[in-house]
Amino acid sequence: MNQSVIHAAFLTRPRLASFGVAAAVLVACCAILAVFSRDVAATLATWSTSSAYSYCVLIAPISLYLIYSRRAELSAIEPELSLTGAGILLGCLGVWWLGMAASITELRQFAIVGMIQAAVLCLLGWRMYRRILFPMLYLFLMVPSATALLGPLQTLTTMISSFLLGLAGIPVLGENHLIEVPHGLYQVAPGCAGLNFLLSTLALSLIYAGLIFRSRTKRVVVVVVALLLSIATNAVRVFGIIWLAEATDRRIDIVDDHLLYGWGVYCVVMLAAMYVGFRFRDPPEQQSKPAIEAKIRTRPARLWLAVLAIAISVGVVQASYHSPGRSGGCAGLAANGLRCRLSAAASVAFRWFGPTGLCQGGRSSGRLDRLLLASEGRP
Repeated sequence: MNQSVIHAAFLTRPRLASFGVAAAVLVACCAILAVFSRDVAATLATWSTSSAYSYCVLIAPISLYLIYSRRAELSAIEPELSLTGAGILLGCLGVWWLGMAASITELRQFAIVGMIQAAVLCLLGWRMYRRILFPMLYLFLMVPSATALLGPLQTLTTMISSFLLGLAGIPVLGENHLIEVPHGLYQVAPGCAGLNFLLSTLALSLIYAGLIFRSRTKRVVVVVVALLLSIATNAVRVFGIIWLAEATDRRIDIVDDHLLYGWGVYCVVMLAAMYVGFRFRDPPEQQSKPAIEAKIRTRPARLWLAVLAIAISVGVVQASYHSPGRSGGCAGLAANGLRCRLSAAASVAFRWFGPTGLCQGGRSSGRLDRLLLASEGRP
């Protein structure tokens, strides 16, 4: 009886220590999110208002599940503090500061995700971080930063749709994101560019390739093919809407139901592609023997001191930027001047290449009978 109690206590101690390490990592990540709550709130607002980034709410749960599924493998590795992680954290803080100075929201959001990466690396060490490298890097998909792809995607969709309409024998003229056919003039608006399909496909294909294939070459091929397939699917969707209206003399017009129609076509194509890819899957890895839990030698005091140092460093950098001495306008400090110059350049670029820039430069003649989309936020 006494031996069983001693054996249970021996097994429980490493588990309690591993829970302490996990708690320290969780506290450090929560501290980073709390300090930069303004940027986090802006990110959440983008997720809720733009359907192109609605998939982002699933990224963190998927990442946590992938890490949890490797708990047996991680238990055999001894965590250790890493100075490299501390250095990367300081670098990410500098990137965030530059993002504030230049008023670039995406740069600050990438820096915050980088801080989380650095905090995990600092507290767990390289050996353990390598085992969870993919789930950690997967978190970068939470940053809504693909708006610059709207213009090229609109152009590709217009070109492919016009080409398919020409093959179908329908007279067509496509330019400036506008498609003119005998019965009307259609606009490929930003929301119909297929950005939501592209980003959702990226998030899905990365997980699918990681679970089905073990070869890096096959994984890269799967992701690239899936992205190309999503672009082609969106173009075929636009082609189908216009072709159906033309073939029936507009007696059947599904423009108003393009949302349901588009996601239906996308789901069918992706499911078919996943079925084909599954037929070429790699054999599963052989199950190895259960790993022996490593003895955690890092003292709790040192671990929590590292967490405290992380919290203080991010708090000091965030507070230093919002200090009263920095409340002036564009005059004064060099950083403020840099912010003004970069903001002016960004505003000029946005006017020319943004989602409402070039697409407004279409022809003024003719009646715009149907819009495939009225706003950016709805696909």
